[in-house]
Amino acid sequence: LNLVNKTLAKESCLNNIGYCYILDKEYFKAIDYFHNVLKESANSKYVKILSYSNLILCGIETKNEVMIKNNINRLEISIDSICNNKRYQSYMTLGKGYLFFNDIQNAIINFEKELDLGVNIKDSHFLIEKYIFSVIELIKLYEVFTIDRINKIQSAIFKIPKNSFSNFEIVEIIDLIFEKFPKEHSGTFIKSFKNLFKNL
Repeated sequence: LNLVNKTLAKESCLNNIGYCYILDKEYFKAIDYFHNVLKESANSKYVKILSYSNLILCGIETKNEVMIKNNINRLEISIDSICNNKRYQSYMTLGKGYLFFNDIQNAIINFEKELDLGVNIKDSHFLIEKYIFSVIELIKLYEVFTIDRINKIQSAIFKIPKNSFSNFEIVEIIDLIFEKFPKEHSGTFIKSFKNLFKNL
């Protein structure tokens, strides 16, 4: 921490330490770091947005409804102030936050926005696992599969590098498509999806 206090990017360091605590499931320690980030990052919109997102995730894990609601509001107010490539994961997190409250409509809206940002493996702000998560959640949440929704899901999936999928994700996507897609579309899609992995 002494080293963190001397760095010019103190708020980024605090945020990264907080995220490490999330990975270790030490959510209350993580929350303390993210609150400190918000005290330090008066001029850093992006780091603030990361902290709002991370506080939503901590709120979900600790079942803190007030924390989730407050940071959903803060994130939604702030997100338009940063460029698109820095919004990666933010809409996914909003989707998860709304799902916590069973607000399906707003969860769908935000997972769709995450997909609309596209795939850019070379961008350091982009995490493919968050994108795949958004795809899978949308398939689960859609009650009716219009042509537009089918095209959105197919387009998103085929943009993802095939070596990015875990075996579990491959099976889960195939099962969901088989269960939820209209029959006239599911067979063709599943065949094309399986063909992606023939040479892996």
